[in-house]
Amino acid sequence: MNHSLKPKPSIPLVVCSILVLIASLILVALCIAMFFATWNPCSVFGGAILLPLPLVLAILQYYGTFHAKESAALTTAKLLFALGGFAFCAFIMTLGNLIFNQISLPWVSLLIPVLTFGVVALFLGWLNLGWSRQLKSSSPSKSHTINSNRLMFRDLITGMIALTGVTILVVYFVQSTAPQYAENIPYNKAPFKLLPAGASNVSFCQGPRGTIACEFTIDEIAFINWVDSGIGSLESQAANISLQSITTPYTIRRFNNLSSDLNGSDFATISEGLYYRWSKEDRGVYAAYDRTKNRAYYFAHYH
Repeated sequence: MNHSLKPKPSIPLVVCSILVLIASLILVALCIAMFFATWNPCSVFGGAILLPLPLVLAILQYYGTFHAKESAALTTAKLLFALGGFAFCAFIMTLGNLIFNQISLPWVSLLIPVLTFGVVALFLGWLNLGWSRQLKSSSPSKSHTINSNRLMFRDLITGMIALTGVTILVVYFVQSTAPQYAENIPYNKAPFKLLPAGASNVSFCQGPRGTIACEFTIDEIAFINWVDSGIGSLESQAANISLQSITTPYTIRRFNNLSSDLNGSDFATISEGLYYRWSKEDRGVYAAYDRTKNRAYYFAHYH
């Protein structure tokens, strides 16, 4: 059985559609992987909230381009325009906030990627909008025909490839995700880059909403250099807070405090050493050094 097929999409549209499909499926896999971080409710809820967007975008992009569905192409364009607009708003708001707070502008690590995403999303939206208009204005007499069985077979193969790819990516993301906690591990086994080189006997725990606590053994000079190099967030680094000598007992939260699975004291009290403390509204970064034990402690929360 044959049915009408609208004009064929251009090569640029096909290439861009494939890129949108790949990016959307990667995000789908990432959102699914977020469900496995059961110790972090924000991760689970975030994955559930974000999952429909890349999933719907992938389906619409496929039907709009490869099934020549005018309504799907138009909806895809609207979604991409919305994403591009959101990215530009985020760029402007972030840039304004950084300038207002006199924070060094992270062009490479933050601002340029956000701006690039916005530009690309708007360009892809423009391509889909043009394609939807072409489909709307095309006449049935100029359409081609294609066997529906071939179309169903192509959809089946595409669906199997997509499902296999998402499954592989989910497994990869889950296996590469840092565990909630670990104790007495070497520096090169730590799953994040905030630790200074030379740290040993590292223990850490991650809590909900971006909370993290860790401790490690290190000499005092290396600890001072680490803090002076900038720890915590861009906001805390911009505050230019210096280390202070501990003159009265100073208490800092330990990694044990973030999980009921861990044993040991929830807090460390230091009588001799150094401390760093920055806080603003619901955010805070803290570090301390126990000179008697050559032990450093770090605790940060960003919400």
